[in-house]
Amino acid sequence: MNFVVFAPNPWHDIWRNRQQIFSRLAGRHRVLYIEPARASLADWRRSRVTLADLRRPAVAKEQPNLWLYRIPAALPSRDTGDLFDRTTDRLLAAHLRRTLRQLDFLPSPQSPVPTPYAPVLWLYRPTHWRWAAANIPHSLLVYHITDDYTAFGHLTAAQRDAMATAERNLLAAADLTIVTAPRLLELKRPSARRIELVPNGVDFEAFQRALANPRKLPQLEALQSPHPILGYSGHISSRIDLPLLHDLALARPDWQFVFAGSEDPRGCEADLAALKSLPNAHFLGVLPVEDVPHFIVACDVCL
Repeated sequence: MNFVVFAPNPWHDIWRNRQQIFSRLAGRHRVLYIEPARASLADWRRSRVTLADLRRPAVAKEQPNLWLYRIPAALPSRDTGDLFDRTTDRLLAAHLRRTLRQLDFLPSPQSPVPTPYAPVLWLYRPTHWRWAAANIPHSLLVYHITDDYTAFGHLTAAQRDAMATAERNLLAAADLTIVTAPRLLELKRPSARRIELVPNGVDFEAFQRALANPRKLPQLEALQSPHPILGYSGHISSRIDLPLLHDLALARPDWQFVFAGSEDPRGCEADLAALKSLPNAHFLGVLPVEDVPHFIVACDVCL
């Protein structure tokens, strides 16, 4: 079976359920993981697109049976839906289908795509889903929900309404919707054709190995006062109560607050900057997935 995954995060980002799921499915099936990053026309105008970006191959083999697809920098978007976007979107669709044929996910253009042969199209966001469904031949459409996207704090009212409409349409079209929490099941079930609750899990063996043979991380060894460590691993954004953490770190200067993960400062720029200004608040960035269990083991308290 072949899977074409439109992912909301790069593969080499914080490991979430998508990397865990598809690294395992690739043991018996074939996966094309489409990363979300796409150059904009503004990036070109401001010379942010480099020669290395243009030379970078669109496809890279990450592991047996699993390939990463990176949208070519030569196909930027304005994200306005105008003639420029429609043109580059058509070119991107053609490039993506050609890639799928080269990887034998699709037959040649002269041959019809038998339904059993077509890949499973797996989406994680409702935005642009119609484009993906219209341009990628597929046997099944799966929508995997990991959060209530319409409740994101950085969205404007208009963006929230557009997101809600797109999601209702996708829920009605998807052959299968997967949610990760009972509350999401309650919210999305009325609009879904078929919906299943599949809670997030954990790589138990990886954490068991780290607990049995802990490895010291140099980032933690460098702390002047290494304990107690109050640690957080995950995405750092406005959904976290940053002012509370700031006040707690300020009140307990002998405690080390250590954050590992990606950051999204939208809607919390001042709060995040205030927390970062404290000498006992440390931000490590995204750790390699193999280091995360050792980071958790080193924490006295997990936030």
